[in-house]
Amino acid sequence: SAVTLLFFLLIGRYLDRRARARARLAAEQLTALGATAATILEDDGSTRDVQPGAIQPGMRVLVAAGARVPVDGVVERGASDLDLSLLTGESAAVMRQAGEEVYAGTMNLTAPLTIVTRQAGSGTLLAEIIRLMEAAEARRGRYVRIADRVAKYYSPVVHLTALITFLGWTLIGGMNWQPALLIAVAILIITCPCALALAVPVVQVVASQRLMAGGILLKSGDALERLREIDHVVFDKTGTLTSGELRLMPGADLGPDADALARASSMAAGSRHPLARAIRRAAPGAPAATDVREIPGSGLEQATAEGIWRLGSHAFVGVADDGAAQQSLWLSGPGRAPVRFTFADDLRPDARDAIARLRAAGCFIEICSGDRPAAVQAVAERLGIAQWQGGLQ
Repeated sequence: SAVTLLFFLLIGRYLDRRARARARLAAEQLTALGATAATILEDDGSTRDVQPGAIQPGMRVLVAAGARVPVDGVVERGASDLDLSLLTGESAAVMRQAGEEVYAGTMNLTAPLTIVTRQAGSGTLLAEIIRLMEAAEARRGRYVRIADRVAKYYSPVVHLTALITFLGWTLIGGMNWQPALLIAVAILIITCPCALALAVPVVQVVASQRLMAGGILLKSGDALERLREIDHVVFDKTGTLTSGELRLMPGADLGPDADALARASSMAAGSRHPLARAIRRAAPGAPAATDVREIPGSGLEQATAEGIWRLGSHAFVGVADDGAAQQSLWLSGPGRAPVRFTFADDLRPDARDAIARLRAAGCFIEICSGDRPAAVQAVAERLGIAQWQGGLQ
């Protein structure tokens, strides 16, 4: 009986530790994004690699194309496209140039940048997000606090009951002390408060872990308890109402030339830009071009024997902007009209059903997104949501 009691105690603690370890996994993954070494650019032009904890405000950091930004700071030299989806949810790359702010954990996609550090290590915006996640795991909800208080008084009552039972059977019932002790231990096992003290906290920890895995940050321990009282729901767009992965739209946009997609895929093979990668996914068999130059904020350029090919923005290829909601790339080449490639971020399969259920529960629905206003408006209209905002930071 004693061994059984210890077994239940230990298995409860093991389950609690495992649940909390899984809940911390998301925070550890974010921590890894800011743990990469940084290249410091000295005044004499030399460089040296240091750990993020050794970086001080005012230091100049060199960030290569394809590397993550290790600090919060301001671009001193260079221009490049950055993937800010970690912070804003924006699916398209955002241009950053001299004088503009960048943040730790974001991905530099197209060209080297020199950044003057403002915050590093524990002072960055990424570190603040991690602290919020860890605080959410540690903070206790109202029902958890009630369970802890009940367990605090419950334990002495259970032990006193077991003692009274042991004395009753031995002094009043005339039972030998060995079987009376077994009965007392059985009472401790049956009335063990571990279920009460562990069940409610474990439910909160597991719920937090499930939410983090789904991209939802739980900032308060009692947030789940207050969910039944909500009457206004604000959705992000990218990755929440939409899939978050751009897809090349087939159809007339590809133009009459069947080779346009193959040419674009060949030029896009070496780029990390989200639109270039979407084209590559649409035609992965095209051979990769090796003589392509990437121009940050504009697109890709390839010099061939017949002339210059360009794949990029409408301004880069000399086409007027039509203000369409969909994101687009244009392909231009010698002796041919520009070809437009249009991309879509599909709605999640359960988006309409989720919004219908919330409306049925009496909730007002709104979209607030870091994506372009035209793209946010298009999604809002498809879902029948009247209130929306785009371009938010």
